[in-house]
Amino acid sequence: MTCAFAATEVFVDGVRIVSITPSPLQEGERQEVEITLEYELVSRSAGRIYIGFNTDTPKGFTLVPNVEAAVERGKGRVVLKAKVVPRYWGDLTFFQAFANLSEDPHPKTWTPLATDSVPVEIRRKE
Repeated sequence: MTCAFAATEVFVDGVRIVSITPSPLQEGERQEVEITLEYELVSRSAGRIYIGFNTDTPKGFTLVPNVEAAVERGKGRVVLKAKVVPRYWGDLTFFQAFANLSEDPHPKTWTPLATDSVPVEIRRKE
């Protein structure tokens, strides 16, 4: 028995939040944070990395306006700075940072090529 099939090229893009400074952040106070990210873009020649936080709802992320980095095919590291007001959502739902790697340019509505999110330590108000 012989089986014939055509190989399909599989592309795996990735983005990872490496660090967030300072840490911890103070709940309810506007602070500047620096987020270091690593990425690997293989499916497109150009991409864009965006960051966001779950500042508006505990289960959804809002991208920070005008905080983004253009990237090219390959691996790399970028550092983005943003201002954020951390929120306490409860003991079991964490305040989180979010990153997405998207094709560039992308349509008005799009699906990211890769995402990552990590809990951000916050210091509670007394």
